[in-house]
Amino acid sequence: MGVWMSPDYSDADWKAASEKGIPPAAPWYNLEKNDVPALVNHGLQFYQDYGSRLINSIYQDSSKVRAISLKCG
Repeated sequence: MGVWMSPDYSDADWKAASEKGIPPAAPWYNLEKNDVPALVNHGLQFYQDYGSRLINSIYQDSSKVRAISLKCG
């Protein structure tokens, strides 16, 4: 059997999933409602391309403050 992350991995020999219990059976005693909405794919959005620019930034890394410049675009 190959590595499960490889594209040619086959799970054909696995047994089918089976239901073990319906809440409130163990271990699903106290399920709570998920109020977080599901992600929705709204497709790609058009954006303004501002071309290349230099971005200056300051950040803290291992207790040192560093200044960097990044060329974007």
